[in-house]
Amino acid sequence: MESLIDNRKTNTFPLVLAQVVKWWSKIQGPRLNGERAMLRRCKSPDEVALQSMYYTLLESVLELEEVEMFRGVITTRLPLIVGVLVHVEQDTPGCPVAKAMGMKKQGSDRPVLSDLRFRRILRTEDSSELYISMIRIIKMLGNRADVKDVIQSLYFWNDQTRKGWASQYYLQKDMY
Repeated sequence: MESLIDNRKTNTFPLVLAQVVKWWSKIQGPRLNGERAMLRRCKSPDEVALQSMYYTLLESVLELEEVEMFRGVITTRLPLIVGVLVHVEQDTPGCPVAKAMGMKKQGSDRPVLSDLRFRRILRTEDSSELYISMIRIIKMLGNRADVKDVIQSLYFWNDQTRKGWASQYYLQKDMY
C-alpha cells in the first residue's frame, strides 16, 4: 500500500473528496435504502466493487480530467472507502476518527477503542482487514464519523496517516 502515489499535494484529491462527499450525502436519503443495505452487506472491498452504487461514484470520479494519472490509486482505494462510508449515518465534521476512538467513554476513564485494538489497526496493511476493522470502529462510534476524515484516512492509508492517527488518539490533537 505504501507504493501508492500521494496526490495530496496536487489539486486531484480535493476533487475526488468532493465527489465522494457528494455521493455519501446522496445515499443518505430513504430512496436509496435498498442500495445502501446491499453495500452494507458486502464482506470486502472486492464485493463493494461489484455493486452498481459503487460504479455510480466511480464514474463521476473518473469523469474528472485531473484524475487520469491517479486511476490506479482511485480504483484500489475507492471500494474500501465506499464500503466503510456506507456505515456512517451521521457526519461529525471536526472530530477525526482517531480522536473519537481515543475519547473517554461517558462515565469512564477508558477510551472508546482500547489501546490494544488501536495499535492493531495501525499495523494493518491489508485493505480487507482494514475494511473490517473500520466498519467495526464506525459501529463503535455509533455510526457517526467525520466523513472527510474517513475518506482521507483510507485514501492515504500509509505511515504518515498512522502517525497522525496516533497523535489524535493519544494526544487528542493532530501533530502531523
